[in-house]
Amino acid sequence: GMPESDWLRPTGMRPRGEPFTLGYAGSMYARREWDALMQALDAVSWRVGGREVTVRVLAAGLDVRASGPARIEFLGWHSTTDALALLSSCDACYVPYWFDDAFRPGVELSFPNKVSLYLAAGRPILFHGPRASTPTAFLDRWPVGVACHSLERDDILAALTIVASDDGFHERAATAIPQALKAELGM
Repeated sequence: GMPESDWLRPTGMRPRGEPFTLGYAGSMYARREWDALMQALDAVSWRVGGREVTVRVLAAGLDVRASGPARIEFLGWHSTTDALALLSSCDACYVPYWFDDAFRPGVELSFPNKVSLYLAAGRPILFHGPRASTPTAFLDRWPVGVACHSLERDDILAALTIVASDDGFHERAATAIPQALKAELGM
């Protein structure tokens, strides 16, 4: 978790006329899920909910496969303080987890650190992984994100559309983020 003094206030949804920015921080451990996200965005020319999509990546390295034009901001590695500031200007942040049964024990028992970082940045999450997972259980308790439990393009796009264009979702998440941090993820 992050100390409360580092938490940034959730700001709700950015204006619809602005591009939709999906943040990602850390190493790329769920490659198949990431590739499915990239393919879904490619299928709609990187436009969801009437907004152009940009993916902002904070990581030491990035291997991207794109079959057409893509909007990816690769910003390299950043300190936690800088990462909070950069992620806070995103609309939502992406949390992929493995669908592969080989990773089932980790998916069902481990909790990804990036959830704490993203919520401390004041941003809701787009969780992309199996139903039987710790992030799904967390989202069942706290309405701080949208879950996509599929690698299918239409399911990914449906989840992206909510985080890109649903004001109500963003209002609920903005209220719940500080509560979830205080109850479960703070220090």
